[in-house]
Amino acid sequence: MNINRAKILFISTRCGFVSGIERYIYDAAAALKNGGFEVDGMFNSKCRDSDEFCKVFGNVYDFHDISQMHAGKYDLVFIHIIDNAELLRQIRLKFKTTVMVHDHRYQRCPLRMLYHPFREHQRRQLLAELRQCDAHMVASRFMRNELMKNNFDVAKIVKVYPVCKVSPRRTQIRKPSDIPIVLFVGQLIKEKGILQLMESMSMVREEFKLWIIGEGSEEKRCIRLVSKLGIAPYVEFMGWSNTPADYYTKADIAVFPTIWREPFGLPGVEANAAGLPVIGYDVGGVSEWLHHERNGLMISPGDIRAFADAVETLIQDPGFAGRLGDEGHRWVGTHLSEENYLSGFKLMLDRVHSR
Repeated sequence: MNINRAKILFISTRCGFVSGIERYIYDAAAALKNGGFEVDGMFNSKCRDSDEFCKVFGNVYDFHDISQMHAGKYDLVFIHIIDNAELLRQIRLKFKTTVMVHDHRYQRCPLRMLYHPFREHQRRQLLAELRQCDAHMVASRFMRNELMKNNFDVAKIVKVYPVCKVSPRRTQIRKPSDIPIVLFVGQLIKEKGILQLMESMSMVREEFKLWIIGEGSEEKRCIRLVSKLGIAPYVEFMGWSNTPADYYTKADIAVFPTIWREPFGLPGVEANAAGLPVIGYDVGGVSEWLHHERNGLMISPGDIRAFADAVETLIQDPGFAGRLGDEGHRWVGTHLSEENYLSGFKLMLDRVHSR
């Protein structure tokens, strides 16, 4: 096998831009394609902007097509989200397999913050098959430790940062007289801390404008809450966007208030990539990229008063906010480049085929 010209099949349940997982899939496939790999996709269902999503793949298949594929067709099957243990078994017996573990769906998740609909017996069947795959890729030390706690073989676990393209470096610092734009990008669900964010913003004593980019089950509750808290005039719910970079370039401060054990936190990294300072809680894998007083401000989990104080600090000191954003921009450009991703992926692929 020529490792630089390998044929890769991406597999996941959803074809389209839905969440950070699908953005990861799209950006990773694009990086591999740019690096000379042949990249195809296999998905179970189409969703938002599926036609655009599919453009990055040479060929796109349905799940039932796996039975017709011969064992030599692909050098690696790169699995993202799968919910069928028998399908996974068929894939594993035909091909070398790597599973990208994006979240906690295959594990026991404390506080019942669950992204998955699996029953216990389904989870156990999937876990048994997943553990037998050739490699398990994660994006943070935190997720590596989580897999080890769930009895995954540490020798198979590989940490590779995702791809995140940086925007042109900012050259203009916000004037103290300008009303700052605070930006949230993500799903409007409890786990992402959207309700706690509203409470924190109601404590901020400086002028601000809060842009909310996303949608989810808590949207109506959020709208009622901002009215109750008296901050409705300062909050704009702007809906879902497939191009959040359009908002990063116009904002001044990014907030990442997730309260669950975030595996990595792509929206926060994307904000850094645009030169924004980020405020977030020290949960899960967030500390992999959010470094206190270097590229943002890290807050103890659940301390909404401290979160509000952090927002005030960055509003009051645009120069400090600009320096944090500059450092975030440099860090992302160094660690989350396509070149770094390709290097890590090739090392993983070489390890899989040398077993």
